[in-house]
This record gives sequence, C-alpha cells and structure tokens, in this order.
Amino acid sequence: MWTADLSGGVDSTSLCFLAAEAGAEVVALTLKLSDPGNEDSAYARQVAAQLPARSVHLTFTAADLPPI
Repeated sequence: MWTADLSGGVDSTSLCFLAAEAGAEVVALTLKLSDPGNEDSAYARQVAAQLPARSVHLTFTAADLPPI
C-alpha cells in the first residue's frame, strides 16, 4: 500500500500514477479547503477517477482533522 497527498497538481498526480503503474495499491488523500476559489479538490477528483480501480481516494476538510 502506498499513500500520498493528492492535490491534483503535476507532482502529486504523477507520483500517484507512477505508484499505481508499479503495482502499488494507492490511497490518495485530498484536503478540501473552504476557499471557494481553490480548485485543488476538483482536480484531485478528476485525477482519482482515472486511477486503477484498486486505488482509494479519501477527501477531508480541515474540520475532519485533529488540530495542529
């Protein structure tokens, strides 16, 4: 199993696909920010839909996570 932050950007997208191509079960995590102008989670959803079926995509809001 391989986990990664999936923001939908070039770096995280490439890493998730490389890991999946190498045979890893990918668990991709995305933080959905409350800023309506932030489109990262929309891009991450598009990317996750293209990952192999054995992959898992989890989305969290800041409220879902423990405080830092």
